[in-house]
Amino acid sequence: MIKHQIGSIAQDWLAHFPELVVEPETPDQYYGLDYDRIGVVALGAVKELHALVARKDAEIEALKGTQATLEQRLTRLETTEANRWNSAGWLLLAPLGLVGFAFYRRL
Repeated sequence: MIKHQIGSIAQDWLAHFPELVVEPETPDQYYGLDYDRIGVVALGAVKELHALVARKDAEIEALKGTQATLEQRLTRLETTEANRWNSAGWLLLAPLGLVGFAFYRRL
């Protein structure tokens, strides 16, 4: 006894793969599918999806590289800005006797 049957509705295939659909010859018949050819179509779809995944993987790797570069640039910029502030801040505040204040505010 068969517990589960697997099938497909011909109308689901009609829009994208009309060559696989067998149309009824009389009004009392149903649409059918040429199941012998579905495997070929499925294999083509798998190939297309494989190519799409490969392209997306390449895009992801490129974006990861771009992100890493941008993060490095941001870190360098933040470090440069902090060093510039430290240098300029100490130079400007030391003659005024506010070095301790500047150190306290930075913590």
